[in-house]
Amino acid sequence: MFCLDVNGVTASPHIDSRLKTLGAKFRAISRTLITSGFVWDDERKMVSVERVVYDEYCKNIYGKDYATGKPSKGYVEAINHLEKVAPSQKKLQKKRRKRDGAGSSNELASLQTFMKDMNVHLSTMANVMASTNEREKDTYEIEKKLLQQSEQVLEELISLNLEGTTPKQVFEVAEDLASKPHKLMIFSKCPNALKSSYVKSLIRENDDA
Repeated sequence: MFCLDVNGVTASPHIDSRLKTLGAKFRAISRTLITSGFVWDDERKMVSVERVVYDEYCKNIYGKDYATGKPSKGYVEAINHLEKVAPSQKKLQKKRRKRDGAGSSNELASLQTFMKDMNVHLSTMANVMASTNEREKDTYEIEKKLLQQSEQVLEELISLNLEGTTPKQVFEVAEDLASKPHKLMIFSKCPNALKSSYVKSLIRENDDA
């Protein structure tokens, strides 16, 4: 979760700079949330991920070469660089606080509104992704069930002992049911007393075609 010290922000250029930085961070967070293993913690308003997954993600990002062929910094080296830069940034903020007065309340309010909106967008994105995952799970379960039913179709057709039907007609019905989920669903839900009638209707459809 981002923590922003606003005490040193006193002028519009500083606000614009922070807004650009937050915008870049928002895009970075959006990219991580579509990566497997990264989830949005709505309670703490932050991205949650296992350390192993995060390390692997960093290796993939920083391990790539530039288009010019120049190797990029390793992710460990990049992190060390950020740690070195941090103290100098703190010193600069202290100097700004000494030099500048209190910031504009309107500008600070705009910054706070932006941060609040960013949290709302991330939360919405996480909810949409969760809903998508749930739909994919439901679809997988339905397809799995249909596959199991299609594997049993031929066996069930043979067990019906339909009089006046040829093996070719039985195989055509089996192929028809296996390739058309709605027909397979009807066949599976039919009481045993009606299955023979339904199969004969499918045979007539195939013969007419």
